[in-house]
Amino acid sequence: MFTSEPYVPAIVLQKMNLLRIFSIISLSLGGLLACSPPASKAQQSSTNLPTRAELIRKFRQERKMQVIYQGEQAETTEKWAELLTNIKKNLPSWYGIELHQAAEVDDSLIVNHPCLLIGTTAGNPIIEKIRNKLPVSISSTQLELANELFTDPLTSLGLNFIPNPLNPQNPLNIITGLSDQAITDKLTGPSMTDFSNPLWSNYGFEVSRKSERLLLGLFGESWEYDAERSWNFVNEKEFVIKGPVFSLKAHGFDLTENQKKEVNQRVELRWQQIQSFFDSFPEPTPFVYHLYKDAELMGMQRRKMFQGYSDFRNAQVHEIYHRAVLDQEFESFNGYLVQSLWGKRFPDFLAEGFSHFFSSKWQKKGALEWAIRLQKANALLPEEDLWDNQNYERSSMYIRGATVGGLIHFLAEKHKEVLVQACNDPESSQELIKPFFQEYKEYLASFGQTPEARTPASLQFHRGMTFAHEGYNVYDGYASQLGKEALSKIHRLHGNSIAIVPYSGSRNTSKPQKYRLWEGAGGENSMSIVFARYHASEYELKSLLKPQIYYGGAWPGAVKMESKEDWLAWHNYYKQWIMHYAMVAAMFDFEYFCVGVEFVNATLENPELWRQLVKDVREVYRGPVTYAANWGDEAEKIAFADELDFIGVNSYYPLSEKDEPSDEELLQGAMAINKKMEAIYNRTQKPIVFTEVGYRSVEKAWKNPHEEPNGRGVDKLAQSRSYQASLKALDGQPWFKGAYWWKWPSYLGYAKSVQKSFTPCGKEAEEVLEEWYKKWE
Repeated sequence: MFTSEPYVPAIVLQKMNLLRIFSIISLSLGGLLACSPPASKAQQSSTNLPTRAELIRKFRQERKMQVIYQGEQAETTEKWAELLTNIKKNLPSWYGIELHQAAEVDDSLIVNHPCLLIGTTAGNPIIEKIRNKLPVSISSTQLELANELFTDPLTSLGLNFIPNPLNPQNPLNIITGLSDQAITDKLTGPSMTDFSNPLWSNYGFEVSRKSERLLLGLFGESWEYDAERSWNFVNEKEFVIKGPVFSLKAHGFDLTENQKKEVNQRVELRWQQIQSFFDSFPEPTPFVYHLYKDAELMGMQRRKMFQGYSDFRNAQVHEIYHRAVLDQEFESFNGYLVQSLWGKRFPDFLAEGFSHFFSSKWQKKGALEWAIRLQKANALLPEEDLWDNQNYERSSMYIRGATVGGLIHFLAEKHKEVLVQACNDPESSQELIKPFFQEYKEYLASFGQTPEARTPASLQFHRGMTFAHEGYNVYDGYASQLGKEALSKIHRLHGNSIAIVPYSGSRNTSKPQKYRLWEGAGGENSMSIVFARYHASEYELKSLLKPQIYYGGAWPGAVKMESKEDWLAWHNYYKQWIMHYAMVAAMFDFEYFCVGVEFVNATLENPELWRQLVKDVREVYRGPVTYAANWGDEAEKIAFADELDFIGVNSYYPLSEKDEPSDEELLQGAMAINKKMEAIYNRTQKPIVFTEVGYRSVEKAWKNPHEEPNGRGVDKLAQSRSYQASLKALDGQPWFKGAYWWKWPSYLGYAKSVQKSFTPCGKEAEEVLEEWYKKWE
């Protein structure tokens, strides 16, 4: 991703950022409860302190946060008062926020309610009062934690869900630092503009300097520093290259001399090319070039997880330097250098366009090639989103990247004088370039069929697992080392493929609306799924990319529009969303791609729209394509199977309606499901893969596999019996090309905390699956 950090007024940034803090405290708490192990009874009795999970539950019960703030200077307090008042107005009605200046409250408020304290020890008297009882050492001049001493006035500290020293049974959150400016930096930093990022509430402490993280982690069960669940970035090496164009800092690894030479030559070559293109040769404006050993480290340190991004305002460029992305020629510094040449800050679309234009093999093929494919799929970034900063920022980084990179190619070839004028007057660049957008689309359409042929649909037998992003932290998600460990176990179970499942969300099933691409560092962002695929390949596992929409209290099959016009609008919004993942699958060599999951009404009522969608996806992604149909009518009546390479079925058919069936009766139930699949195969002549299948480890797991536990107790044997019956029935079926069992967690510790879940991890069902997968090798 290229982000030139568009100008936003300070007060707007403040509103966005603190609203994010408040909203995130209440979001993703389900993941927190799973990730925070309870203290033992002995520990609780000796310390008499609640666990982090208990504090989070207390907040969820009250659903109200008392925000108590005070600056060292009166003007700071006034500024925070205005900021907080505006934020409160924009919060949802169900979210309780009460604002108080510290000088106006007494101890009863702090003792009896969940609180967020904001201010320094010198500014906020409540923080000064309790500072000696906090799990860190802080004064007005220094902060000490993890044997690290911080004295820089710009150092800030965040504490999240710790016991309140005045009443340990109530949760306390604190935003403090060694100066008011440090706190303001924390509240308004450009890295905090993504409301969806759950990192703020998923760590117990965070020490930062401006947007740079220095320490973060979770406290131990007795509220002491826990080195095993903490990360220290304080003693990283300083610059490994210092030159006239840039200074290089490597995070988490050492560059060899050859690597230093390659990086230096690459940047200097691009600088020369840019100067030559514009016939201008000024002195460069130096920048700091940050390289990260992998996506996990970038996410931990920067709260962002992108291939790369540029921050022109702070003269920084950040990129991942890892084998998973190194051959993509993703050079975020190009856009920075063009702006540096002109000495002016460009709009996002112009800076990003130049970034990809000067990378001739951007994402292996170059922006123009990808733009041609998108045009043939009628999937370029919509023109209205190109000129709207907010929509642009929320759009697919790969679709918009190809669109604007191709646009610069076109202008450079056909209208270079317009391009130069736009650089000279960035504020007018939209008006200058906008009249040429239709000509640009015609230019792309003039190219013939792209030379790369579609990959033949040769299918392996899928000994698969759905790989689920369960942690919703950086360190236990898709891109993490814990995730890599979880994949290694799938390999040891004789699996050969995984389904990777990024999500978007909505609560509206009856009105068309855009679907957000969630790129927060703690979730299933684009770079995390790329790293999951790469780590899977290291264990000889192939990857099916299977994006899904989560509908809160409903499911995709509940989506039903009220008119043909609404259906068409809904489908167009869905296409914009799914084409992002088609680009990811194509650019990063995913072996299989799924265009949709369980949209029962949408596919049965509008099969031709889905037929066309598959054709459009194939313009971008040339590998085998499937659709994951819901068990029942959707799978059995699928009307566009001829466009698919194989039919995906999410198979949650019951094996038996009996409370206590025999093993033979469970097997007969599985054989009855086979007959339904055989009928689909005979009608379509397409192989079938169970893109989801699974059973919870609960009593009567075979009765309604898709349902919640609904009061059923834990029964791991019922799960393993259901696995055995299903696998035995599937053995040797000619239509059957494999299955992706629902589901395998991104960190193995997850299974211990959710005994009634679908995962077979660590249960008897795992042994059953291993036996059959070994047989099917």
